[in-house]
Parts: sequence; structure tokens; C-alpha cells
Amino acid sequence: MATAGLTALLLAPAAFAEKPSPETYEATLTGVSATGITLKIEILKWSDDAGREAVVAALGEENELAKALDKLPSIGAVWQSGSAVGHSVKYAHRVTDADGTQHITLVTTKPLDAYSFKPWTLTSGTAPPRLPYGVLELKLDDKGNGTGTLSLATEVAIDTTAHTVGLKAGAPTLLTGVKLVPKPYWADR
Repeated sequence: MATAGLTALLLAPAAFAEKPSPETYEATLTGVSATGITLKIEILKWSDDAGREAVVAALGEENELAKALDKLPSIGAVWQSGSAVGHSVKYAHRVTDADGTQHITLVTTKPLDAYSFKPWTLTSGTAPPRLPYGVLELKLDDKGNGTGTLSLATEVAIDTTAHTVGLKAGAPTLLTGVKLVPKPYWADR
């Protein structure tokens, strides 16, 4: 009996080991009809090759796109500050340049304004056709600060060979004050 108790105590730390804490980003929405909105972005896991391939395949499912995306694992979330409702992230890809600049692309199951009272519109320029999913692109410097844009402002580019999703170049900046939120002192580093 004592041996079973001792074994349970020795195995307890492994059973209750903390999962890695998410990478959290914040960004302020600008250039759209909605004002005063801060987005919180949490990435629990970065997409590997197989995960990116699955999302690219799901985006190719014209008639069943929503179902195909919903079947994939969620690897993060994006939500508006003050809201308990968020959008599931199915694709999170990060590329770091030699100078430390990070390019982060996320795909969400719905456009970010899907739960808003009124759909967001651009304050200037012409929006591309509306999609049933959302794409965010963030560009951060080596200190974790930067800007970004959304699929609301430009067309989505899908590379079925490289299994990548991105936004076409030249999109207006719709996310300002993008920053990596420091992890709490107790979180894994």
C-alpha cells in the first residue's frame, strides 16, 4: 500500500505538468468602420508541415469549407478585447528573416467581424470579395512590435505546393501597435 502511494506521488508531477503557455499578441484595429477595437491573439502551437497542408486542403473545399476547417484542431484564438467570443485559429505560420523580422500568418474559421453587429468595412479603398474565413498577417521587428493587415483588405494567396497561406502584397495596414505580450514570470520561456 505504501509503495502505491509513493508511486502516485512520484508520478504526480508528470500527470500535472503544465502545458506551454501561449504566445500572446495584441493589436489595435484601424482603417475600418469599427473603432476602438483591440484584438488579442493567442497561439498555442505553430503549424507544422502536415498542419499547414491540412488547412490548405480545407481551404480548397469550396462547398464544405466551413466543415473542413472545423474538423481541424484549434491551435489558438483571436478575439476582441472585452468579448468572451473568439475565433478559432487553425493555421499559425511564422517565418523569421535574418534581421529578426517576423512574418506571422493566421487563418481563423470565420472572418474577425463575424460576431459583430455590423460587418466591418474599409474606410478607404475597395475590399476584395468576402470570404467565409479570416486571414491575419502580422509583421514584427526583432523586439516584437509591428503592424498587420487582414483578408478584409486584400486577396488571399494560397500556395498548394508550399502549403502556405498569405495575403497579397500592397494591402493597407489595418492593425497597428502590434506587440508580443511578455509572458508572466512563472510561465515557460
